[in-house]
Amino acid sequence: MKLFKQPPLAMSGLILAQLALGQLLIPFLPFLSLLIAYLGLLEFIYLTVFIVSHPKTLARQLEKALPASIFSTYFMSSLLLAVNFQSWNLTVAPYFWWFGTIGHILHLLYFTGKFVFRFNWDNVYPSWTVLFIGLSLSALTSGITNQVQLGMAIFWFCLCLSLPLFILIVYKLRQFGIDQVAQPNLATLCAPLSLLLATYQTISPSRNLVLSLILLVVSQSLYFYILRKIPNLFHQSFHPGFSALTFPLVISARALFITCSNLGLNQIVWQSLIYLEVAIASFIVIYVTIGYIGLFRTPFSNG
Repeated sequence: MKLFKQPPLAMSGLILAQLALGQLLIPFLPFLSLLIAYLGLLEFIYLTVFIVSHPKTLARQLEKALPASIFSTYFMSSLLLAVNFQSWNLTVAPYFWWFGTIGHILHLLYFTGKFVFRFNWDNVYPSWTVLFIGLSLSALTSGITNQVQLGMAIFWFCLCLSLPLFILIVYKLRQFGIDQVAQPNLATLCAPLSLLLATYQTISPSRNLVLSLILLVVSQSLYFYILRKIPNLFHQSFHPGFSALTFPLVISARALFITCSNLGLNQIVWQSLIYLEVAIASFIVIYVTIGYIGLFRTPFSNG
């Protein structure tokens, strides 16, 4: 029996989280940070080889709304790889940024034509928030290519899109609910505003205190709402969809860390909260990584 199986597209969410965690841990555990970054790079290569060598399988998966909405994390992973490559003084960094940005935009256009213009409530998932607002990761990393003005335009576009998108998702959840197997996807609700907060705190030339505090309070409220639901998910058997738990927790910790630094929130309460969220994010990413190692040793369907 082969040791490695066909990777699910949901694996891209785990890769994104690993790369993000690697950057988050730099001030805390530099060696572990580098190790996780290399792991994410290897998995990105592994998934890319599969995508290039199995285009028909990819096309079939992108016919389904859930894996199609999650697949945006593949292009987002390219953006974080660009950050790593820049820190390693590799000249390929800008190319990975442009690949991630253009790829994400093209995927958005495909998804919009396929699932938004042909609207069906069955196709609406919380991961729509990461798909559409996740484009702001291009803004967060726009310094790599000196495209900060473009980054700010992307930020404001994503911020304006966030409210109607959240209304749509909340209505779907209240009126129709969500299948049990897709429940880990709920965790993606806490990612978009945290990503917007991290982006705003990183690239905005003049940060508005009121907007910063609103994003901080709402994103942290969503974080703790999701955190309360995570223990119930561990009653399920592990499956590829658990990758949805990872990046939202990492980016929430990252946004809190950046905002506290910028706003001078050095009180022990805030610093303790940062360490707590970093620890939780690290635990979940490691847990899901171990789960995927187990999946690679047993057959599973791509999705």
